Amino acid sequence: PQGFICPHCGHQHEPVRLRTRALLQCRHCHHQASLTAGTIFADTKLPLTTWLLAMFLLTQQKNGISALELKRHLGVSYPSAWRLKHKLLQVMKEHDDQKPLVGIIEVDDAYWGGEAHASTP
Repeated sequence: PQGFICPHCGHQHEPVRLRTRALLQCRHCHHQASLTAGTIFADTKLPLTTWLLAMFLLTQQKNGISALELKRHLGVSYPSAWRLKHKLLQVMKEHDDQKPLVGIIEVDDAYWGGEAHASTP
């Protein structure tokens, strides 16, 4: 939201866009960084559309999706599907950890406890 902030020196300004490589260069310290540096997309070879489809598939099923099923839908190898799924689950967990539940909480399709046992004297 604040525009480019150099991950090396922290200066905020318009970076130099390199023509030969898909990188941005800081005008102050000349550090080169990609747009995906520091994100779950860093060092990925998968296209962004594959990531977005994986996000959709992972969040739309009530019971989640297995890495094997994700592999079939995305057309990638099993290790890639497994790694992608676990990166997305980790990001979702970290996001949820920042916002604890408050107020009245309603749960759908859950089973808490068991049969009430008669108390013994």
